[in-house]
Amino acid sequence: MRNEYARALAKEVQKLWMPTRDIKKLKEAQTAQFAELAAEPQRPIDFQMQYVQALSEGLDERHGDSLLAFRNALRTYKSGKPRQLIEAKLGATARRSIFESVRRQHGESYVDKAREELADSLYNGLEEEAGLSGTAKSLAHAPR
Repeated sequence: MRNEYARALAKEVQKLWMPTRDIKKLKEAQTAQFAELAAEPQRPIDFQMQYVQALSEGLDERHGDSLLAFRNALRTYKSGKPRQLIEAKLGATARRSIFESVRRQHGESYVDKAREELADSLYNGLEEEAGLSGTAKSLAHAPR
């Protein structure tokens, strides 16, 4: 009888511990969500800083560095896109600026380089921005 009582008691104690595990999982998920929400106000600021940095590097004729900074700005835009933290027209402007940097960096051979750039996974999910920036149309009509 004692063994049965001990087993029944162990089962009841186990049932009490299960919600505690669930609470810990919920708390961890909530902490991660709070961290993400805390970072959201910083995204537009990061986008602006990266974009301005890219512009200044372009003015200094450092088109490779400018291209990297524009890509970083577009990545920042894309990370905030689900919550619409940054306007789509700004994402389109960053996208267009990337291809302008490619054109300045590679001169006459820019069309092939721009097509290679466009094949990057960075541009997946940015169809609206492609329409706003007009880069897809201009590359489609560019001579090979």
